[in-house]
Amino acid sequence: MNKLISTILIALFLFSCKENNKDVQDYDRVPMLTNIADNIIIPNYEAMATDLNQLKASLDSLNANMTQTWLDSVKFYWYQSYSQWQYCKVFEIGPASDYALRSSMNTFPTDTSLIESNISNGSYTLGSLGNIQAIGFPALDYLLYADSDADILNRIATSANFRQYLADVVEKMATDVNLVLTQWTTSYRNSFVASTGSASGSSTNNLYNALIFDLELIKNAKYGIPLGKDILDVARPTYVEALYSGISNHLARENMTSIEDVFLGRDLDGNDGVGFDDYLDFVGAKRGAEDLSLVIKNQFANLETEMMSLPDPLSNALSTNYSQIDNLYFSIRTQVLYMKTDMSSALGLLIEFDSNDGD
Repeated sequence: MNKLISTILIALFLFSCKENNKDVQDYDRVPMLTNIADNIIIPNYEAMATDLNQLKASLDSLNANMTQTWLDSVKFYWYQSYSQWQYCKVFEIGPASDYALRSSMNTFPTDTSLIESNISNGSYTLGSLGNIQAIGFPALDYLLYADSDADILNRIATSANFRQYLADVVEKMATDVNLVLTQWTTSYRNSFVASTGSASGSSTNNLYNALIFDLELIKNAKYGIPLGKDILDVARPTYVEALYSGISNHLARENMTSIEDVFLGRDLDGNDGVGFDDYLDFVGAKRGAEDLSLVIKNQFANLETEMMSLPDPLSNALSTNYSQIDNLYFSIRTQVLYMKTDMSSALGLLIEFDSNDGD
């Protein structure tokens, strides 16, 4: 009797798997890919390009006029651009991957000694691998915030090399983003949407991997390493993002929202389009008795509440609010579980990057 029951249960399980696999293959991924490309990826790159062009124009005015007003303008557009970058960094596929955009825009902690050496020498190749920690937003964070405004203005006034380095860093960022945007609008967008499968190398699988990888970066790079998760929980405040300006948590919140946007298919105006949540609902994905899409949505809401309650700067909060940051780290880890393990199983997607942190 027990053998008969076991046989029936196995048969039902296999039948369920077949039905789920059939549902996954039947799902039309074109509307999802089209929505994400046209209403999320390209508009975010366009906004990024605009912000960087405004940053560049403000910096040109600062280098010419050297006033507090223009320094304030540069800092404002740096903040705008850095915030907007959090909505682009998730798309490390296609052109962004080809240009290694994430590394060139936001490798932190920045190497202040290398930056000062470059400025002192007045000779450098910012696109070289050796300068990856001396460029991008973290380099500007140091150059614009490590000293008082009066000292920065004095340095701009007295050092042509300093002025040139600021200009070259921003010029490289604007050039790189515009190259990626041009690739998306002239050719890659069509090939992205036309890749309608879900196997390894497809747009859906590539985008899913980029999504999960970026979620893990929030957990590990933005919080885990500063918490000391790799060295017996010994806090390392100098490893936070945006150390000198102190906007680490703000950037992390924006980054988490960008991942939620892709999951929901939500555009820049907050309109809910076709996203991975609809894909999960189509296949009837569950976690226990609940819809998996709802579980993930609820966890995003929980994360927003936790992240909003954290004080900036994170470098200080690591000593005053360590347990609160630690709890957030494990909450992000839970979302990684839902999106990396449960989603990949439900949608038949493959994780194609190495992850050895136990998640």
